[in-house]
Amino acid sequence: MENLRFLRKSKNLKQSEIAKIINISQQQYGKYESNQSEPAKTTIIKLADFFNVSTDEILDREKTNIKITTQDKQTLINAIEIIKKITKN
Repeated sequence: MENLRFLRKSKNLKQSEIAKIINISQQQYGKYESNQSEPAKTTIIKLADFFNVSTDEILDREKTNIKITTQDKQTLINAIEIIKKITKN
């Protein structure tokens, strides 16, 4: 379940934090990320709800699309402008 690791890291969370949120042990959550165990249907739904993605994304059946906020877009635009100024000199 490669997407689980990606989703968790995109929110800057530890395995133990996700495990606590969905009421499982950190060890069990770690097994999901490392494909040593497959979560129950109810756990897959909890994970999808928490990450605001489809269950297909949790199950690696669909690519994960990170939603970029307006603030994120503006930060990227500002960074690009700074890089342009630096490289002109």
